Amino acid sequence: MFKRRKLFYVAFFILIFLSLTGCGTKKIESITLIANKLMPINSTQKINVIYQPNEVTEEITWSSSNEEIASVNNGIITGKSMGNATIYATTSSGIKGQVDIEVYQKTETLTLDKQGIDLYIGDTSQITAIITPDTATYKDIIWTSSNENIATVENGLITGKGIGYTTITAATKDGVKQICNVSVKEKPIEYSGYGDKIISNVNIPNGEYIAKITINSTRHHSVKFYYGSNEYDYELLVNDSGKNYSGTTFLKGGNTDAVVNGMFEINAEGSWTIKVEKLSGTATFPLSGNGDTVSGLFDGTGSREIFNITYNSTRHHAVKLYKYNGSKYDYELLVNDSGKAYNGQVMAPTEKGSKYFFVIEGEGDWTINKE
Repeated sequence: MFKRRKLFYVAFFILIFLSLTGCGTKKIESITLIANKLMPINSTQKINVIYQPNEVTEEITWSSSNEEIASVNNGIITGKSMGNATIYATTSSGIKGQVDIEVYQKTETLTLDKQGIDLYIGDTSQITAIITPDTATYKDIIWTSSNENIATVENGLITGKGIGYTTITAATKDGVKQICNVSVKEKPIEYSGYGDKIISNVNIPNGEYIAKITINSTRHHSVKFYYGSNEYDYELLVNDSGKNYSGTTFLKGGNTDAVVNGMFEINAEGSWTIKVEKLSGTATFPLSGNGDTVSGLFDGTGSREIFNITYNSTRHHAVKLYKYNGSKYDYELLVNDSGKAYNGQVMAPTEKGSKYFFVIEGEGDWTINKE
């Protein structure tokens, strides 16, 4: 009995000693305040408090360096007006922490004056960003290109660098974004003149190229393209009379091999232009147009495809389906008619993984759609 009482008193005095000296109780060494340092006017956020050591917590007294800009209540900050404020936290044992806050006027909208741009290599185009409201804090635009090998951008000025497609992004510091799609092509080969003319030393790289031709003449006019040294190595691109001409034709001569020292032969009264450029763009069905046209590209499905075609012309008209990167003979003649308007269905096989395009020859309005 005496031993038990003795042990009790020893334990009792040990507890009193520890409570008086603080031994065995962990104290807070520091606190860290975690919060988004940028917050819009009229928004709120809760501060996350990290204690060190992390198993100890204490009551905290909160305060702000500027209540008119940002107030704090039980660790919840409210942004009130534009400016900077510091939020302070003090534990019951006197440990302090702080976090700096910037309150800003949020950007509501960001719009671009252009959503899509076509450029030639070396050419430039300026796009302008418009921000609302006028009181938005962050009016500086951050410009980026998804592929700077295709096009670069600086202060909204886009420069074509290489053939292909890229996306230009305009963004504000508070995360509002808009994009502009950019297509960059080779610079065209351009010719212009008046009356009959022979253009020599025409050099066209290997690949699919088109010629956009205009002729201001109401008498007979024609354009021939000579692409080889043999007698029949030429294409009759235009053969018309009675009215001005404007159309796009396919240069089949350069489809498999580059054309070196080719020639254009123009027979016409009046002025004319010829622009040679690489075939590009995407065909979006239904297609429609007037006169000679070369469509953009579309993907083959690996099956027989059905096309609905109309052609409103009483003169000769033809529709051909070419395989992109194929030979000049790698096409299907879908329509070859004259003397009346055409309305019908045709079928042609396409290969999955390959691209195709239409060449439309003739006068009048036409439409092409897929089943």
